[in-house]
Amino acid sequence: MKPVTPPPDPSSLQWSALPRGRFTGLDWNDRAQREGADPYLIWAETVGLSTQRRSPGHAGPQRLSLLIELAPDCSPLQLQAAAGECLRIPDLYTRPTGPLQAALRYCTAEASPAFFARSQGDLAPLLRRYELSMARGTPDGAARVAKRPPCASGPDSAPGLSGKVLGVIDGGLAFAHPRFRAPAAQGGGTRVAYFWCQDPLPQQAPPPGLHYGSEITAEEINAAVQASVQHGQDDEAQVYRQFGMGLAMDKRVNHGTHVLDIAAGPRTVSASVAGLNERQTWEPLAPPSWRLADDEASRCPIVAVQLDHATVQDTSGGSMRVHLLDGLMYILSCCDAEAEVVVNLSWGTLAGPHDGSSLLERAMDQLVALWPGTLTLVLPTSNAYQGRTHGNAPVLPGQTLSLGWRCVPGDPTQNFLELWLPAAAAPHLELTLQVPGLGSLPPLRVGDAGVWRNASGQALAMLSFPQRNARGEPDCCALLALAPCFSLQPGVATSPAGLWTLSLHNRGDAAFTFDAYVERDDVLLGRRGGPTQSRLEDPDYDVEKTLDTRPFQARPWLRRSGTFNSIATGARVISVGGTRLQASDAERWAPYSAPVDDPDRLRASRSPLIVKAPHTLAPSDENPVLHGLRAAGTRAGSTVRLVGTSAAAPQIARLALNRVRRHPG
Repeated sequence: MKPVTPPPDPSSLQWSALPRGRFTGLDWNDRAQREGADPYLIWAETVGLSTQRRSPGHAGPQRLSLLIELAPDCSPLQLQAAAGECLRIPDLYTRPTGPLQAALRYCTAEASPAFFARSQGDLAPLLRRYELSMARGTPDGAARVAKRPPCASGPDSAPGLSGKVLGVIDGGLAFAHPRFRAPAAQGGGTRVAYFWCQDPLPQQAPPPGLHYGSEITAEEINAAVQASVQHGQDDEAQVYRQFGMGLAMDKRVNHGTHVLDIAAGPRTVSASVAGLNERQTWEPLAPPSWRLADDEASRCPIVAVQLDHATVQDTSGGSMRVHLLDGLMYILSCCDAEAEVVVNLSWGTLAGPHDGSSLLERAMDQLVALWPGTLTLVLPTSNAYQGRTHGNAPVLPGQTLSLGWRCVPGDPTQNFLELWLPAAAAPHLELTLQVPGLGSLPPLRVGDAGVWRNASGQALAMLSFPQRNARGEPDCCALLALAPCFSLQPGVATSPAGLWTLSLHNRGDAAFTFDAYVERDDVLLGRRGGPTQSRLEDPDYDVEKTLDTRPFQARPWLRRSGTFNSIATGARVISVGGTRLQASDAERWAPYSAPVDDPDRLRASRSPLIVKAPHTLAPSDENPVLHGLRAAGTRAGSTVRLVGTSAAAPQIARLALNRVRRHPG
């Protein structure tokens, strides 16, 4: 019989101290070391980094993958020189001949335990903040050498792609699909100039300047396609098997293939779209038809980045940010410095500051500003508008407001709730957590942190309430992290399912406004079971209505408005919501997407920088009863229908390719 963890004891409703990190060596019980740190790193070390590693049974990570913001007067090359072997920054960020490196203030890195001690000492003046991505063992490509020179300026460099280039970062990209080839009259070769699979593949080296994953070039794709031809017909399955990707590409539907077909397949878009309107946003357009077209998007070269499998599996997005930034840098490294590059990132998360101050958003904004040519980044707004994952309200002096958070039985994944508020209000807030069916833990105030453990000492919940954190600035964020509610693995700690309640008590003499965000926890496309999305609960929330039409003062703290992709709120990216193509004006907006005109725009806001509405909309449903759009399946001749703003964003990316304009910022 499988050993079980002991159930929580009502008499043990006390916070215990945070541990000293086994990997970082940092004392997380020390308030000074928590200040400005990434709270997810603290939680990861509290429950054990083994919960994030790639290979079950592995002894543990040898390095942690980080996203880093540098001090204003420091470059990635300078940080690497100062850090030495304790930090491995990919050459893409440190190569001095590249067009971005002179002013780039963001990079990714693989950090050894020695880095964290030095980040508190001699390296501290070079760092602004850093956050955890996925823990890994020895980098996959640490001893492998790229087989081609980088595309950058210099005598030994390869020529970069010029003109208009489409970049796509996604999962399940069928690079051998005939819809991504040139017409037969032009040779019929693939338009995928470079393909980077972030997982290792047999016999394939990593890209230049990066130490993990595997790169496949157009020449290799064309050769594999030709080798698979029998009786005048090529065999896509054989192509993927040749590269060691057979299992990954055997599914009928793959998200990345669907998205790439909408963005760059041989199809047409509305000719009535004029580009930018008076609000400096992209006008809506009709969805792609299946009539063959000859627009610039159907002819331009493609640089495709396939996210590693572990990142795709982690639908919370917690391991995504490093891989996205590496992917963006890879796409740019394949292009000439004056290229007009459009990148579609149909990916995202729900928790975060939502004001453009997250590390990845700041990095993307800087890339757009620094790229010598034209760089356009297009992202969806998320599909969680009706998902009950956002709370927002003012808290009056002396008032106590209780937030209900429903965690579902059978959920095998961790759950996270972020509470954001103005930094000036933090000293006046007191937080009390009530455990389902047991009672309340002692209240915590700013600067405090605690772990609630079971009788075996395993962490079930953590509440960390620092004044500053690495996930956003200048506002304050309190993180509530919970262990899974269910597990089939022996000895895994599980937290109680049910309604958790976080009470906010304003001890000050002035009102303040908070935002509470539940992190995304979706089921992976093509799978049954697994993550179950937790949600906020408010007895005054009307689940039957698409929009709340009650008087503003009577609306609940649980909001639809403000439910937004938290990596799409930067100043220089284009965010896209979803509409229905065939619908009346009253039903035209897709109810899972944030609308352009925020119906709750007069609500209280903790900051004027909070993003509430997308830049524009594009169709993501055919009509109110036929949801989703049809695009390419994994194999030639197949089509599939997927629902969501991920299908709206590539339409705007396609429009941008056909009519490249400067970013809206």
